[in-house]
Amino acid sequence: MQNDPDIILFSDSSKTGWGGINKTTGKKTEGFWSAEEREMHINVLELKAAFLTLQSLAGNISQKHIRMNLDNTVAISYIENFGGNITNLHILAKEIWFWCLEPNEELTLLQLSQKLALLLMLLSAQRYQTVHLIKLNNITISNDNMKVYIVDLVKQSKPGKHIGPLEFNRHVDYKLCVIVAMEEYLKRTSKLRGQEKSLFISCVKPFKTVTKSTISRWIKQLLGKAGIDIKVYGTHSC
Repeated sequence: MQNDPDIILFSDSSKTGWGGINKTTGKKTEGFWSAEEREMHINVLELKAAFLTLQSLAGNISQKHIRMNLDNTVAISYIENFGGNITNLHILAKEIWFWCLEPNEELTLLQLSQKLALLLMLLSAQRYQTVHLIKLNNITISNDNMKVYIVDLVKQSKPGKHIGPLEFNRHVDYKLCVIVAMEEYLKRTSKLRGQEKSLFISCVKPFKTVTKSTISRWIKQLLGKAGIDIKVYGTHSC
């Protein structure tokens, strides 16, 4: 069951400008599109309006459940599905999700585990079963990128063809960067994990390797907190 939102936002767009309102406080925000933006499809503008409304009216808010209301079904679908097939809409939807993530230092170990698992899934287009197979000695991190090698067979493996390394680039915004999240997670768990070689361990003693179902539950919990109906959009939607 989803909790009631702490903050309710509405956004809307036309071909000339955009506006948003925080129904909880009554505060409003608005702006005009540039000449270049006016040439964009209305679906793109609706997503941009939602993002600008979030940044303007919820930029200083932390650890709160925000409900974002739009009247464009395509934009809603891209947010709820973490993206889609149209590149510019897909990128915008991902940016909205990543922007909503908390800074790593302010997260509990459980929240950091959930964030890292979700980032790995979103950026690699892999499912939780694959993320569960990640081992510490199969992760290489450099200044600019990270590679994760999956040694074990996964569900989509074919005879003679195994999944290639998962590659991630460092993001300029540390709050959105999967590598920064990985580094923080490795630092926090280094003194907890003992001899455990799998990446993800439990968040309570005895800090053992978690199961696939645990990672799936983490993702569902995070989606539920974000206001996503996990009965419709679950771990298989990523």
